[in-house]
Amino acid sequence: MAVAVFLDRDGVLTRAVVHGGRPHPPMTLAQCGILSSVAAGYRALFIIE
Repeated sequence: MAVAVFLDRDGVLTRAVVHGGRPHPPMTLAQCGILSSVAAGYRALFIIE
C-alpha cells in the first residue's frame, strides 16, 4: 500500500506573512519562520513501528 502525506507550507509549516488581513507566502528568507511545532510533527510522520 502506498502512503502519502501532503503538507501546506504557509501557516502550517511556516509562519504566515499577513498583509491587509490576508496571509501571503514569504517573499524573502528573512520573512520565512518555521513554526515551533513543526519539528515534533515531522519526526512523528517518520516513526516506523
